Amino acid sequence: MFLWPSNSRNAKILKIFILTLFVSILSINCYNSPLSSTEKLENLKIEGFGTSYIGETSADIFVLCSSKTNGLMAFSELPLNGLAALLGSDNVRASIREGKEHLFMVNGLKPNTRYYYQVYCKELGEITSGNQSFVTRTNDFLDRINGRRAIWVVGGIGTTFEPIAAIDVFDPVGNVWYENVAQIPTPRAFSQTVYHKGSIFIIGGARKVGSSWVQSRVVERFDTQRNEWQRMADMPTDLQGGIGVSNGEEIFLISGSTTMDMTTGTILNTVYRFNPNVGSNGQWVQYTSNNAIFPRLDMGGCMMNGSLFFSGGRLYSDGNAFATTDVYLPAANTTTTLVEASNNQARHGVASVCYNPKSSDPFPNDSQSFLLAGGSTSSNFNQPVTAITPSSAYDYYRTGISSNVFQSGPALPAAIYYPSLEISYENRRAYLMGGANSINIPTDTIYSIDLANPIAGPWRTESIKMPRPRFAHKAIIINR
Repeated sequence: MFLWPSNSRNAKILKIFILTLFVSILSINCYNSPLSSTEKLENLKIEGFGTSYIGETSADIFVLCSSKTNGLMAFSELPLNGLAALLGSDNVRASIREGKEHLFMVNGLKPNTRYYYQVYCKELGEITSGNQSFVTRTNDFLDRINGRRAIWVVGGIGTTFEPIAAIDVFDPVGNVWYENVAQIPTPRAFSQTVYHKGSIFIIGGARKVGSSWVQSRVVERFDTQRNEWQRMADMPTDLQGGIGVSNGEEIFLISGSTTMDMTTGTILNTVYRFNPNVGSNGQWVQYTSNNAIFPRLDMGGCMMNGSLFFSGGRLYSDGNAFATTDVYLPAANTTTTLVEASNNQARHGVASVCYNPKSSDPFPNDSQSFLLAGGSTSSNFNQPVTAITPSSAYDYYRTGISSNVFQSGPALPAAIYYPSLEISYENRRAYLMGGANSINIPTDTIYSIDLANPIAGPWRTESIKMPRPRFAHKAIIINR
């Protein structure tokens, strides 16, 4: 079988050449046949054709001819008709040998897409050719794992003090885990992990080289529809322990450190903006905010209504934990003039999430809010930290009202450093996952709280555990 190259002048020339050769071969075969040319034309017909297999990205197309002859097949996303289809199609297959049965295997198709194809026994004609269409299968990866309603747990550090490559997915509605649905090509902790327009981006962070942790600028993109990885353009600099969010067509990063020693590498008022759609691997832009951004590491932060909320973290100069909060506006490249409320306990390595119900959600009238949970209150300027004082604090900040205050909610059942926090909008609950209850000892425990009354609680210890303990990871959902 033969596949023509596409979208070039040479491809069209090659098509004409092959078609000419194909017709010539047919003429020679007819000339040498025991039957006369006229008799063979009268007897030759297409006896059947169709698809014997249709997958997500491939299909097998067959054609049955009444006599031994050559076969030809063209396919396209546009309807095909006649000889012009062969010259206009970018995808044509020709059989090399004569036969009654011809099978054409087609690869590189798009999932859930209609394709038109035309088959031929020797030549065009009402009885020697036929055309039909098929639709490739839907990519059912997300359906198999209920990925659109699930919580994805990405990165972090495991029990061996190594970065975790496995991505685990938790379906809170079915109360079931789907383990190791994908492997991060470059496993990292303390990364800026962002869901953006169908893909999970793992940006920067820290990787393990031998016994040492090393900061990274690597950017890897996981297409949740296709279950595929792509290496994107590296960051302009290394960055770990910062905040990453999706806003419009772009991803924004603030805070964090360019080194593992935060006293030498914490960025001051720097903003990184990434557009994945520019070029084949995306484009980074680095600039300075018009107003000061906290020079801290391991803050809690999330995006809501075009505003990036961030709170807590530890100061680059001495590693002390802070409780103050601010808001960065990417559209204006500035922080707000309002003095935002501080949370109720200075800590770093805090889990955070924005609760942002939509009109299509089961509980669309719930209040928008910014949640913080866990962390460590002790000072430390290393990454990973060399000592922790885990916290059981939980703070709730309702946005869009004038009170501007963090309410102190019910304490967690255990004090936890660097867990993750995410929402199940179907269950109306926030889920706190993993973290470390002592230095470098991760847990696999899950706690949840009912968001119908997020201040009253209490937190519930879930009976199901994480597939593997981890801390310094990220939990995300892909339905926002």
